[in-house]
Amino acid sequence: MSLTPKLLTAQQSVSAVVKRGKNTGTGSGYNYATAADVIEVSRNALHEAGLVGFIEDTAMLAREPITSNKGTAGMYAQVMVTLRIMEAEGLSPGDEFIRAAELRFTASGAGTDYPGDKAVYKAQTGATKYAYANALALPFADHDPEKDVLGEAGRLPKQQADPATALPDERVAEIAKSYKASGFTFERLSLAIGAVGGDSPKMNRKDSIRKAVASLTPEQADKLHNVLDAAEKSA
Repeated sequence: MSLTPKLLTAQQSVSAVVKRGKNTGTGSGYNYATAADVIEVSRNALHEAGLVGFIEDTAMLAREPITSNKGTAGMYAQVMVTLRIMEAEGLSPGDEFIRAAELRFTASGAGTDYPGDKAVYKAQTGATKYAYANALALPFADHDPEKDVLGEAGRLPKQQADPATALPDERVAEIAKSYKASGFTFERLSLAIGAVGGDSPKMNRKDSIRKAVASLTPEQADKLHNVLDAAEKSA
C-alpha cells in the first residue's frame, strides 16, 4: 500500500516552524528553527496520520581536525542520515516490521566544535532536522508577535474553515456521486482533494471521505467536482 496519501495528510496538517532559536555570535546574529521544534512538529504530524519516523542510519562523510584563529584545536564533522517513515499500524520487531511499506529521506549536516567531542553530535542534529523538514515539506518562518499567534512548538496554526461556509449536504452528496462514477481509487481521491487545497480523508471510509469533502470551500468543491466529472467522461 502506498504511503503517499498519509504523508500528504501529514504535510497538510502543518504550516510552518517558527525560527525561535537565536545565534548571537559576533557578526553572525540570526534566528533559526531549532531541531527540537522541527522534530516535535514533524513527529506529531506523522503520528496523527498513522505514520512513524525514525533515523535508521548515519553515514560519516568527513571528520577532520581543525584549528581556530586563536589556535584552539577542534573537530569538523559531516554526516548523512536516513529517515525512515513507515505505517504505525501492525509494526512489530519481526519480519512485518522489515517488510512494511516505507519511505526514505536523506539529508546531510555539518558541525564544528572545540575541543571537538560534540562535532559529530552537532552534524547529526542538523541532518536529522533537515531530514524531517524535507519529508514534511516544512518551511521555516520569521515570527511577528503583533501579527501571529503561535501554536505548540512554535508552529503557526493552520487557518480554520469558517463554519458559515460549510458545504450543504446536497452539494456533498453530488460530489460523492461523482466520485463513485469517476472510477477514482481512494488514494487518487485523497490526492485530488489535497490538490484543490483541502484536507485529505485519513481513512477509506464513507464518514471520513464525507467529512473531508464537507470541509471544502465552495471554490474547492467546484474544482474537485470538475476533476471528477472529467474523469467520469473519459472513463
